[in-house]
Parts: sequence; structure tokens; C-alpha cells
Amino acid sequence: MLTNASLFLYITVTLTFSGLSECRNNAALIIIDMQDCFISGGSLAVTGSDDIIPIINTIRDKYQDKWSMVVLSQDWHPTGHVSFASSHPGGQSSMTLQYSPKGQLCTSESINVSKFPDAISCQGIPDTKTLSQVLWPDHCVQNVTSGPSSASFAPRLKVEGDDVIIQKGTDREIDSYSAFFDNGGFGKTRLDDELRARGITHVFVTGVAADFCVYFTSLDAQELGYETYYVMDATKPVSDGTYKTATQNLAKKGVHLITTDMMPEIFKEMTQDHSGGHRPLGLSILLPLTIALMIEIVL
Repeated sequence: MLTNASLFLYITVTLTFSGLSECRNNAALIIIDMQDCFISGGSLAVTGSDDIIPIINTIRDKYQDKWSMVVLSQDWHPTGHVSFASSHPGGQSSMTLQYSPKGQLCTSESINVSKFPDAISCQGIPDTKTLSQVLWPDHCVQNVTSGPSSASFAPRLKVEGDDVIIQKGTDREIDSYSAFFDNGGFGKTRLDDELRARGITHVFVTGVAADFCVYFTSLDAQELGYETYYVMDATKPVSDGTYKTATQNLAKKGVHLITTDMMPEIFKEMTQDHSGGHRPLGLSILLPLTIALMIEIVL
């Protein structure tokens, strides 16, 4: 027969775990490309990127009980990547690339197999896809850990051992702004699988650059069905013009454009949504049971 003390312990433990399972915030913090190559001194430094590192660290620490996981994306380009201006003669700032329906880079006057050995002739292949490619300085090169093109995470950025690191842009022949897909949508990273495996429903996106990788990651997250929050004061753009266009499009797609001072209220609303504004289901069912059992023991 249960004593009053053992019954109290049993009920307390049961209610605690029931409440936790009902009220858990299934939220992920996604930190995009906060790497040496994108901060001051980097080959593709984004203006103001150093300034958002403490903001991102604060978001991480202040709401650590809200994050079911923290994700860091890492640009991870092989040497001679198709997005590098040094891979193409002529000094142009952008170019047009063509891909087969299977995502194979098509040869052209400027794309040859000596530099891109997996490229193929797409002559006669229907339904090829054309992508506009900005050409950047060499940046975030695989296994480079110092200097302007280093792919290492920024030294002041807080990184922990259980963070999920998603490397992107690993294929020499196609770029990847989004942490979910390459630019043609031919291949995907493991990010979506990682989020779904952990039951994530809400993502908060930070990092650089606001008008490229943060933008496309947020756009894809929303299209994949995640409730997506683009944290405007925890990201910096390459250009004000593209930033304005990006934020306008995100808003049209239903992405929440927020600032860090809005986050306490957002988490409060998320908790209320989980519980429906009432006690968790576990409490509603088990509280009458607790009272009935206590009465039985007393009698």
C-alpha cells in the first residue's frame, strides 16, 4: 500500500514529466555562416558582422532553455569553386550557369572540364536550368583555418560540442546560399532531417549575410513548413538594396521579421499555444486522480 509520502512523490513526478512534454518549446536557433572569411579581415567581410556576434551569443545564452537545438551553418568550399571569381577569366562580377535536370553543370565557353571535371555537354538535353551566379573572392575554403579565406568559425562566437554543424557549398560545381538546399534545388543538406528528427517546429535565423544566406535559409525554412523568425538585429547584409528586397519578400511569404526585444513575448505566446491557454493536458487529467487517491488513502 502506498504511503502518503510515496504517493505524493509519484504524483509529483508524473505531473512534472507530463507538463514538460506538453509545454516544451520545439525551437531551434540557426546561426548562419559566422566565419572568419565573413568578419573583419576576411576575404568577403560583411560590414558590421563583428557587431552581431555578441548579440547572437546573448540570444543563445539568454534563451538557452528554449532551444531544443542550436545549428551552425558553415560555408565549406573546395578550391576552384564555381562561385570564385578566380575560377573564371575576364574579371566579371557575375555569370550565367546552366545545369542539366539532374544538377550537372553544363560546359560552355567559360566552363570546361579542366576546371570542372564533372561538367557535361548539355547539347540536346531538354529542361536545363539556368542560374545567375555572383562571383565572389575566394572565401571559406575547406580546411583553411587562418587568413582571409579561413572557413573557421569566428573566434568570439560561442560554439558548443552538441551544436549541429551543417556544411554547405561543398560541391565545386554549384553554390549553396541556403543551409537547406543548393542554389538549384538539386541537392539538400541534412538540416531538414535533423530538425524533423528533433520535432522542431519554430526556427530563429541569425548570421550573415542577411540578403543572401540568411535570406535563402529563412525562405526555405518557411516553405518547408517551419514557423520562421528572421532576427533583423542579429544579421547584417551585403547591400542595403538587396536587403530591402529580401525582407519585403520574406514578409510576403509569411516569415516573421523580428528584433531581439520581441523574443520574450514570442516565447510566451509559443508556450500559451502549446497549452491552449490552460493547464497542460496532463494536469487536467491527473489532478482529479490525485485528489481521489488521497481521499482513498485517508479513508
